[in-house]
Amino acid sequence: MKKVSFRIRRRYYDLIVSGEKTEEIRTDKPYWSWLLGEDPPQVATFVCGKDVHRRHITGIYRDDPEKVLGRPLSDQGQQDVLSNPAIIVELGRVYTP
Repeated sequence: MKKVSFRIRRRYYDLIVSGEKTEEIRTDKPYWSWLLGEDPPQVATFVCGKDVHRRHITGIYRDDPEKVLGRPLSDQGQQDVLSNPAIIVELGRVYTP
């Protein structure tokens, strides 16, 4: 099973673990564009310090991040997401290997 790893800040990590955050948004750069290829990953691994959490990926696409979130980007989001559209990774249920 193909996987992708994301290093994220604690507040976002906790929201993903609780299930409140259901998508990961990344700037549409060549580094992340491979996610949209013919063989996309099926599992997202989130790393915050020594903590690791995994979720199934239900979809990967490009879209306007503010449209996906239903609100303007936060100050941190404006610093982190430098493209519109951005790459959206939809998260599903917890993955247990």
